[in-house]
Amino acid sequence: ELHLLPSQKAIHKEIARCPVPALALQNHLLWSELVELLGTPGTGRLMSPVMGRRLVHEILAEQTLPWSKLRHDASLLSTLYRRLIDCRVAGVDPQRLKPTSEPLAVFTYLLSAYTERLRHHGFRDEADRVKLAVARILEARLPERFKDIQCIYVRGLGDFFGAPIELLRAFLKRGVKVDIVMPYDGYRARAFAFPGQSLPLIEQLEGPVELSFDDLKGDGPLQALRASQFTLETPEVHSLTLWESHNAEDSYGKIATQLGRWHQTGVPWHQMTIVSRETLLWNQALSRYLKRSTIRVHHRDAQDMETLPAMRWLLTALSVVLNGFQREEVIELLHLSELLGPSVGASDSARLLRQSG
Repeated sequence: ELHLLPSQKAIHKEIARCPVPALALQNHLLWSELVELLGTPGTGRLMSPVMGRRLVHEILAEQTLPWSKLRHDASLLSTLYRRLIDCRVAGVDPQRLKPTSEPLAVFTYLLSAYTERLRHHGFRDEADRVKLAVARILEARLPERFKDIQCIYVRGLGDFFGAPIELLRAFLKRGVKVDIVMPYDGYRARAFAFPGQSLPLIEQLEGPVELSFDDLKGDGPLQALRASQFTLETPEVHSLTLWESHNAEDSYGKIATQLGRWHQTGVPWHQMTIVSRETLLWNQALSRYLKRSTIRVHHRDAQDMETLPAMRWLLTALSVVLNGFQREEVIELLHLSELLGPSVGASDSARLLRQSG
């Protein structure tokens, strides 16, 4: 099976849920990594996305177009470049387009000028790599790790235009099953514009496709705020206070003051929650409220790296070398090696030490 995700953070979360994370590293990929593995040509010069955006920037700068000012906005320039790539992946020929509006006419000109510049300079862009990847999938010219794939799991992707839909269509023609969990909520369609526009593309796929939705409402103490982010409305949360502070004492004072205000207005202690991205070091003012209450606290657990066996082994190994292989430190290193188990055994440590003299 193959798992395709939109970000490295999503990959790390998925791998952490696997029984054997080390074995899951090979089959969890970004879409860009899949294209890179399958669509690298043997000849020709590859143009990076940075160079592609620069090429679009030059085209906009050379002509007085309604969109020429877009070149000064990095985000809009990147979006425009992505749509040009999506059209090339889909095989859109700018010469056959008949613009029915001014924006479409401008986009058609950009697509034509961009394609002509590629040919002139002899470059291959991301669209060419996707086309090559699709061809290799259909012709079963795949690397060994992809030859036995029976199911592809797609998670977290909301925009299927371009490479994703073409790659999935190619795998489906080879009999591979596709399981998609897509961020979408029909009751909040305005907030899920791109997933909504991608639905017709997915519905047109032929083959064993399973589609389900993630409404991204979430749970826990920030559920109401999380839901409001996808409603395009003001959150109906009157007892939520957010702030960012680089001064610990300032944070303690604000937290204690806010808890006290809520309690004075009649809010029970057990209905209050403190959420922090880092481990909170409680001072006396804050502890006084928490000791006599049932306030919930959610924070990221911090762990001292030096307490980890693997880190202790590494620091001890460095100390052994730097201090000239003192007997006590060598014995401690061998002892730590036994604690780490088969990954770094005593025999491995002894071999490394002998090789080091």
